[in-house]
Amino acid sequence: MLKKKTKSAASFTPIRFGLLCVAILGCLGLLLVRVGWLQIISPDNLVKQEDMRSLREEPVAVERG
Repeated sequence: MLKKKTKSAASFTPIRFGLLCVAILGCLGLLLVRVGWLQIISPDNLVKQEDMRSLREEPVAVERG
């Protein structure tokens, strides 16, 4: 006896795909805006953090001889 295959709903829907594309592009846009804000608009905090991480040299008095 052969079983009839029932047609299931298509897993690809253009509306769902469009929403997914809009969501991904929106997230990328938000990331670009955030990076632009940090790098161009208010870089003072990043410069301060960079200065704190930079290599510092401190002379140490050592007895010789």
